[in-house]
Amino acid sequence: MKMEKACTRCHAVSPLTAFAKNATRPDGHQSWCRPCLKGWRVIRLAAQEAGAQPKADAPWTAWVSWAEGNLKVASAARKAALASA
Repeated sequence: MKMEKACTRCHAVSPLTAFAKNATRPDGHQSWCRPCLKGWRVIRLAAQEAGAQPKADAPWTAWVSWAEGNLKVASAARKAALASA
């Protein structure tokens, strides 16, 4: 069984523990990693608390800026892990 998976949102390859369980999926895990899912929820909650219905591109734009920073951190961590292996 595969122990790693690529997030369909940020495309980072992470261990399966980085993905929430979902019995309806073929591999038994969500398609988005936990950091991506949390980022999306934070953006969605902020939009709901503001009382506005977010436009289709508004949450995406905010998520993209969040993901760019997250990808840099994930990429640096992955490189460091590979260098130490």
